[in-house]
Amino acid sequence: MGKINSGILGPVSGKVAGIVGARWKSQPYIRAYVVPGASSTDLQVAQRARFAYVVAAAKCFVGRVLNPYYDKFLSKVSGFNRVCSVNIPKSPTYTPVNNFQITDGPLYPGSGFAADYDAISGTSGITWNTELGIDGSATDVAIAWARDRTTNKTWFGADATRTTAEIIIVCDKELVATDFDCGIFFAKKVGSLVTKISRNLSGTATAT
Repeated sequence: MGKINSGILGPVSGKVAGIVGARWKSQPYIRAYVVPGASSTDLQVAQRARFAYVVAAAKCFVGRVLNPYYDKFLSKVSGFNRVCSVNIPKSPTYTPVNNFQITDGPLYPGSGFAADYDAISGTSGITWNTELGIDGSATDVAIAWARDRTTNKTWFGADATRTTAEIIIVCDKELVATDFDCGIFFAKKVGSLVTKISRNLSGTATAT
């Protein structure tokens, strides 16, 4: 809301009706308010597509991953904003799954990630190697997901431990395996307190 300072004849600050008051080199002035027009250059359209895709993808992880596991390790941004800022610059119309980053942290992330999808049973199997690295432990929590990137529908498996080496996720039936982004990350806990997390591993599911 705009203000008229020093009475009706005083300088205008902000927007009042159809005019905008401002200052230039300490001198007050007014100008007509112009509604910004929509601009649609090729670069702007591409950037909006990147932004829309990454925002929709990040929303899938807010309640299950970002709020309980990632937010506490970020001091200046939320986990949601971090996911968006990291992935938007490297995204075409959609983000390549091998580059999609949901979490990041110093805990050993593991190796040997693989995922498959069975359209008949509607299940996705996610596997990984069980080595512990420098700071991993057998009791590290493993959180895995499968996401259909054509619809952004996301399914999570039951939490397992690092040495389980496999999580089966119940998804919808008769979908396309190559449309699946699958991923996993690990978290170290002391009781219910999360003390460290890893960068996620991810990839495209293969059909079985």
